Parts: sequence; C-alpha cells; structure tokens
Amino acid sequence: MLLARDEALSNQSSKELKNVEEDGGRSFWNRDYLKRFHKMASRLERFKKVNLQILIRVPQDENAKVLDMCCGSGRNTQLVFDKMNLENGNGRMWAVDFSPQALMLANQLLGNPERILFKDEDVRQMCFADNVFNYVFDIWGSTHIPNQEWKTAIKEAFRVLKPGGYVYFLYWLQGSNFGKCFRSQINVVYPKSQELLEAIKNSGGNVLDAEKAFSNMCLLVWSKKPD
Repeated sequence: MLLARDEALSNQSSKELKNVEEDGGRSFWNRDYLKRFHKMASRLERFKKVNLQILIRVPQDENAKVLDMCCGSGRNTQLVFDKMNLENGNGRMWAVDFSPQALMLANQLLGNPERILFKDEDVRQMCFADNVFNYVFDIWGSTHIPNQEWKTAIKEAFRVLKPGGYVYFLYWLQGSNFGKCFRSQINVVYPKSQELLEAIKNSGGNVLDAEKAFSNMCLLVWSKKPD
C-alpha cells in the first residue's frame, strides 16, 4: 500500500513538473508566488543594497518608454519609475509578467497607477513591435525561466529596445545557494557569468559594465543596443 502510494505521488510530481516546464513555469508562479516570494525582497537588507547598485546607473528620463520584464509584485517597477521621474513627464512604463496573480498584486500595491501599464506577457515572445522602448529592465526575472530559455528572453529584450537604448540585467548565477525550489520544481538552470555575457552579445547588445551582487551570487549587467 505504501509503495503504491509513493509511486502515485512520484507520478503526480513528474506530471506536474512536465506541465510546469511546458508552460515555462507559469503554473508554478501562479500557484506559489503570492504565498512565498513577494514579501522576501522587502524584508532582506541585501535586496535593498542590490537595488542601490541598480538605481545608481538609472538616469532621470521623464519622457522615456520603459519596460519591466517579469515585474512580479512591482517592487522594482516602482523604484525605477520613481528614479526616472516618469510621473513628471510624458514617459510611460510597461510592466509585464506571466503570472496574473503577481500582476493583480502589483497593481494593488502600486495603487493602480495611470502611467504604469500591467500586461500578461510571456517574455520569450512578447506582443510589442521592434524598437519600442528606451530602457528595459530584467531584474531577477528571466533568470528563472526553465530549460535555459532565459536566452530567448534576452533576445526579446533587445528586439523591443530602440537603437541606443539600455537594458539592465540582474541574474542569479550558477552555483548560488538561492533558488532550490526553482531548480527542483521548474528545472531552472542559472547561467555562469561568461555564459550570460555571451548571450547578451549574441543578442545584439554591447556590455557596458558588469559587477557581482548579492554576496557574489548574482551578476548585474548594464548593456546597450548599438545606435
């Protein structure tokens, strides 16, 4: 009886993993995001220090069109929106995620802002036309796409970016202790530093600077699309 039960649980787990991988992790995030992750970044000081590393490179550009990929609960969305001073210009921000629950939470936490548009999008294949945005942010987002399909998301980031525009990447690196639940449930494989940099270059980006973050477990990359 116990053997049969264990086998049934194993089959169920394998089926769930297959389903999650097929939808790029969407069902995992819909199921677990609100329960597990949205409060983490606000609670830990190390997350705040990483935010400072990112924001110090972000200019005030109140008329820019900005994309936040894999926005989650909107924490980084709000920080970038404020730093760029979009409220006081003609700029606008699009925040995309493929978890409807995360998008609802973000909209609620940010107070249904007029200049931030939340959209349900898969960053591996977004609906936006080519050369739309002045800035793109991928902060701890695409790094969690299963089966190394974060490479596809990087290509999409540069596709929708205007020539001369900037992309800010923050990725967990291979060997970090973070994300055991991702690796076990949705087959996340974090890149090595050089692998990430090569993917950016192969997608048409120029790496302007790169530095380790979060106790060397992450790589922050500032990149540009050639004019």
